[in-house]
Amino acid sequence: MRILAFSDLHRKIALTSELKRKAKDVDLVICCGDLSDFGRGLDIVCSNLSSIHDIVLIIPGNNETPAQIEAMCRKYGWINLHGETYSYGGYTFAGIGGSTYTPFRTPFELDEEEIRGILRHFEGLNELILVSHSPPFKTKTDELLSGVHIGSRAIREFVEREQPILNLCGHIHEKAGVEDKIGRTRIINVGGRGTIVELP
Repeated sequence: MRILAFSDLHRKIALTSELKRKAKDVDLVICCGDLSDFGRGLDIVCSNLSSIHDIVLIIPGNNETPAQIEAMCRKYGWINLHGETYSYGGYTFAGIGGSTYTPFRTPFELDEEEIRGILRHFEGLNELILVSHSPPFKTKTDELLSGVHIGSRAIREFVEREQPILNLCGHIHEKAGVEDKIGRTRIINVGGRGTIVELP
C-alpha cells in the first residue's frame, strides 16, 4: 500500500499542485490538518484539492474546527477521521485532530485529558495507523528550533502502550519530513509537501 500524507498547508495554494502530482500513484491520501489559518482560506485550499484522490482521510488541525472539516467532507466526499476509524487494505486508520494548548488561542485546542478520552476509543485495535495533528511528546518530530518539545503527552502514552504500526502527524513546521520511532511505531511529521509512505 502506498499512502500520500500531508499537513500544514496554511493557505499555500502552490503546494496543492505538487500534492496532486504525488497522489497519482497512491492508494489513499491522508491530511493531518491545518489547511487554513484560523479557518481562513479553508474553502479555496479544499477546492484546489477536491480532485486529489477518490479516498481522502482528513482530520482538523488546530486551525480548523471539527465542524469546518465535516462541512468540507460533505462537500467533497472525503472522510472525516477525527475521533473515528476507517478500515482499508487490512489496516485500521484512527484519527485525532487539534493540538494541545498554544499561545495563539487557535480554533481547536484540547487539553491532554480530552485527547486521552478520544484515544481510548482506539485501544486494542490491530494493524493500527494513528493519524494525529500533534506529534507525540519528546520525539524528533515535535521539537522546536529552541529545543523545546511541544507534542502531546497523551499521544505519546498511547503510542507507547498500543504500539501502532505508524503515527502520521504534523503541527511542527520546522520538523516537516522528520521521522522517529517509539518502540516499533514509526512516527512521521509529514509536512506541507507531503510524504509517500509504503506499507506491506
